[in-house]
Amino acid sequence: MLLACSGGCATCTGPNQNDCTSCDSGLYLSINTCVVDCPSGTFPDASSQSCKGNSSLLLLMINYYFFTACDTTCQTCSGPLNIDCMSCDTTGQIPFLYNSKCYTTCPDGAYPNTTDFECYRIPISIFPKILSVVFFLACSQSCATCNGPTQNNCTACSASLYMHVDTCIATCPQGFIADAQSQSCKSISSLLFKIN
Repeated sequence: MLLACSGGCATCTGPNQNDCTSCDSGLYLSINTCVVDCPSGTFPDASSQSCKGNSSLLLLMINYYFFTACDTTCQTCSGPLNIDCMSCDTTGQIPFLYNSKCYTTCPDGAYPNTTDFECYRIPISIFPKILSVVFFLACSQSCATCNGPTQNNCTACSASLYMHVDTCIATCPQGFIADAQSQSCKSISSLLFKIN
């Protein structure tokens, strides 16, 4: 007697949708069920036509023995490596996505967007009369790290420069003294206040 499978199942062990052992074309097997999109923490594997990995705590041990899960830095992924991330755990310690990898802080030359938790380099457009060219501008040259493209968006300074009001400068203005340890301009009056 031939067993009738639920819609989406190519082969099955019973008539229910969670009795699948393989899926119709275009679907992936995920915990005995055929799905169009693999669940969070998993990725579609075309060769086995199944979802690899799974983010469910209950299935964590099953994944360890039977599946190739996403790298632990990825929330969702397209493969098992840390360079296959499609999103990051925005509540964890590695929330920022940049070039398919999750970071604690954005790499040098990029700044974090805390709305979508991605790192960006700012596109700057220059429109000559005939040709439009897009350059990707990282941080201003004076900045080691930044949260935007201008010299007023520095969060840390390049070597031999000092932070003063979100800008990196070579010489501190009058009333300030260069602090090499913090690489910033400190107010002379605030330093005198600390001494007294």
